[in-house]
Amino acid sequence: MNDSFFYTAHERHGFGVMAVDDVLAIDLAGEDKRLLQISVHAHGQYHGKKFRTKERDGKLYIKRIQ
Repeated sequence: MNDSFFYTAHERHGFGVMAVDDVLAIDLAGEDKRLLQISVHAHGQYHGKKFRTKERDGKLYIKRIQ
């Protein structure tokens, strides 16, 4: 996996433009859950946002909490 994954995941999946209390469901088919969670939380830490993630039924649910 190259480093560009971490820099473009917020654009590809849209969690970079989420408002507080928005929920996003991403189908994990073909995605690495661990890398996606790392991307979400790294993006949040860099930009001063907080997210919760949960995996259920083959999808990763992302909720912006702050």
